[in-house]
Amino acid sequence: MSHKIFSVAQKIRFQHTDPAGIVFFPRYAEMINATTEDFWEHLGFPFSHIHKRGGAPIVHLSIDYKKPGYLGQTLTKYLEITHIGNSSHTFHHWFECDGEWVIDATQTCAYVEVQADGTLRSAPIPDPIRVQMTAYLRQ
Repeated sequence: MSHKIFSVAQKIRFQHTDPAGIVFFPRYAEMINATTEDFWEHLGFPFSHIHKRGGAPIVHLSIDYKKPGYLGQTLTKYLEITHIGNSSHTFHHWFECDGEWVIDATQTCAYVEVQADGTLRSAPIPDPIRVQMTAYLRQ
């Protein structure tokens, strides 16, 4: 059974680079988060919706840097889901430029809800969100 893979283009802008015109490594974490936001919106659950009741903060992020990205290039950013648990999920991200991998990343998020006392607590992923996510789950 095949699964869907989400993709979106990202031009490397001056704001992403260091003085040598190479993407400054923490900017990839920002691009990963932007891809995640785009993915949720694509599913019909924009961050503004998800964060009304709590959110889905990153609890683990791992990035392998494969080759540099340069000012003016266009990245194709891909996302698939490798795990959907009760209250957490894991995204696999990879960015390509000219057919070559630039980064390979794993992002685990925990779904949380605001409690009556104002604290955040782990909560089950709501069924409408879970249903939409399963199409992107790599088996």
